[in-house]
Amino acid sequence: MNNVKVAVEKVVKSFGSLTAADNIDLDIMEGEFLTLLGASGCGKTTLMRMIAGFETVTSGRILIDGKDVTHLSPRDRNLGMVFQQYSLFPHMTIAENIGYGLRARRLPEAEIRNRVREMLELIQLPHLAESKPPQLSGGQQQRVALARALAGRPSVLMLDEPLGALDQKLREQLQEELRRIHRETGSTFLFVTHDQEEALSLSDRIAVMRGGKISQLASPEELYLRPANDYVADFIGQVTFIDGIWQRSTGHVTTAYGQRLKAEIELADGPVRLAVRPENVRLAEADAPNSVNGTLVEMVHQTGTTTYQVELPNGLMVKARQLGLREARLQPGTPIGLHFDTCKLAFAQI
Repeated sequence: MNNVKVAVEKVVKSFGSLTAADNIDLDIMEGEFLTLLGASGCGKTTLMRMIAGFETVTSGRILIDGKDVTHLSPRDRNLGMVFQQYSLFPHMTIAENIGYGLRARRLPEAEIRNRVREMLELIQLPHLAESKPPQLSGGQQQRVALARALAGRPSVLMLDEPLGALDQKLREQLQEELRRIHRETGSTFLFVTHDQEEALSLSDRIAVMRGGKISQLASPEELYLRPANDYVADFIGQVTFIDGIWQRSTGHVTTAYGQRLKAEIELADGPVRLAVRPENVRLAEADAPNSVNGTLVEMVHQTGTTTYQVELPNGLMVKARQLGLREARLQPGTPIGLHFDTCKLAFAQI
């Protein structure tokens, strides 16, 4: 991934008084799986549509493979698109659906057959070549839509919430398929989603968007462990914010409730905010060393884990997540201690 495949330079998009994209700079590298992540209305879909040519740019420019495409039509940008709706032709076979765009481009019939065969093998559905879309499951239809988009060998494959209409188990299966197909094709993928877990699972890098701007662009690991600000920390997974005073000479943060937490951070002395993940908080006995006392409020069992919500004396709610079923001895109202794994805390200067 050494070459810039897509360059977005100082792009602005305004709808009257509303600015949907605010002076955005973004490079998408060749062969990269990059995700635009954010809540509804953050500008992620508008940015994708501008790259695709479905929305005009108010100012700035967009380059694909080094070529300025800012004012080119979508068909002249050599991009593939996959949407939440499969948009397959129900009267055509799967093979005919995959080859439809190739025939529209008047490629030789032999080449079309070869590419269709290649795509059917890629999505592992060669046995369904003569079936029609209504005979396929939702997941199979989405794989066919993906194959149809890839058949034209686009410079970039753009995926706009493609898994949003599927149930959770099927979404997880299709995520595995997307990872495999991206790995096997080496194509450049631009993915749009509001689902944090999906973005973390699939992406090489993630651009977290808010209010038409990119709040942070980084790898999933960096976003999760070193968020640039409160918004990113809160948007990527669960988090509890704890304020305190950082003193470099002692290597401790003194929290608002008096606990001193050992830390290794590169910040100037002064107020800091600790973004604490539930998996970095461990349950302890009340009054245990280097822990803070609280009261157990709630326990929620999820697949393979239990999340404990504990209220501290100052009213702050902290979540702790542990493997396994909830401990039978623990009930709401039980006094309990919390120990913070300071080595894994994410920090941001206030």
